Amino acid sequence: MKQVQKNQIINISTDKPNTFLFEYLENFSSDIKVVDMAEELEKYKNNDLLDQLDNKPAMWGNVYSPEDELTIFETVFNEAISTNTHTHIV
Repeated sequence: MKQVQKNQIINISTDKPNTFLFEYLENFSSDIKVVDMAEELEKYKNNDLLDQLDNKPAMWGNVYSPEDELTIFETVFNEAISTNTHTHIV
């Protein structure tokens, strides 16, 4: 697990290497906003490509673009920082 702070990222354990703990918000509100990534990605679904997956299964990764997923994450992250709220992305 990696702890993300304002100016650094620290490895705090090796049992979950791809897990990040964000602990640099101060006095965040007690309300927790939950963002469902699947619901957010649905807006960006490439239906034209989805129809062709039977013939080209290797293209599945492009139905939901990694760039779109990053854009959603950055938007949610920036909103959480600017509003000082606790947000979970599931």
